[in-house]
Amino acid sequence: MLTTGCKKDEISLLSVDKEEIVLSDKNSSATLKISTEGDWYITASGIEPGYGAVFFIDWYEADKTFGANDATVTFSIKEDAVPADNKTDTLTIIGENNNVTVLLKFNKE
Repeated sequence: MLTTGCKKDEISLLSVDKEEIVLSDKNSSATLKISTEGDWYITASGIEPGYGAVFFIDWYEADKTFGANDATVTFSIKEDAVPADNKTDTLTIIGENNNVTVLLKFNKE
């Protein structure tokens, strides 16, 4: 007698290593670790996708805004747009099965 079994499909959920990224005059870059087994991308009011490029229309930039599987994204202050005051933007990292929200802050020191 041949018996076969079905393994329940596991859903891969996206996760990040922090809920808040803080940049400042003294700390002009920081990383965010994304963990997932699928595709992901980042949206925010300061990020505008274009034809084959990404435009950072606010005070910060990132070394990548999309990818697949685990990744580390570095956020940094744009040299020509250092804020005069404290700023906050909400990043949404969108995965295949869930979304995660992270605050990106600039604290003037």
